[in-house]
Amino acid sequence: MLSQRPRPFELIGLQALNPAREPYRALLLQPTGVIEANDMRVGHADAALGHALCSGFLSSAVEAHADLAVAPEYCVPWSVVDEIIDGRRRPPVGALWVLGCESIPPAEIEAIAERCNTGGQCEFHHEALDPRQVAQKRYVDPLLYVFWAKDVDGKAVLFLLVDCVIEMALAEFVVMDHRISI
Repeated sequence: MLSQRPRPFELIGLQALNPAREPYRALLLQPTGVIEANDMRVGHADAALGHALCSGFLSSAVEAHADLAVAPEYCVPWSVVDEIIDGRRRPPVGALWVLGCESIPPAEIEAIAERCNTGGQCEFHHEALDPRQVAQKRYVDPLLYVFWAKDVDGKAVLFLLVDCVIEMALAEFVVMDHRISI
């Protein structure tokens, strides 16, 4: 996927996936608190507290030189993602941040991508969004991968890759030879 972009990129090796390396350092966030869920969004009920919690978590990941930082779904506010884009919070080269973000309308994902990609600060990529969902202004539930890649000139570029869970109408799993449908 990185090499198929209009501006091709090459992944810088992720330390957490290097089998020949010493054990990697991981930082995991499992917050407590109240989640607000309604027709407009899913995220922290107290936006200021959620921002402080997640911004502090990423600061700790940087200070600890964590090779892997993981936050659960609906956790990371987009104000914290703005700090990443603006350069206030960046993973070390070779690290991977896997951030479950608060829900967001599809049009806002597209606006963030445009702002990020035209500003030259980093590269923001998301899957194609369903035009019907964009028109309905429903939200998506993104998982954000943040890592470093190299551009064609060999320059390190921060890459933000969004995986959106749009709707889950029916899921089917097979566990120990038993079919489970939800």
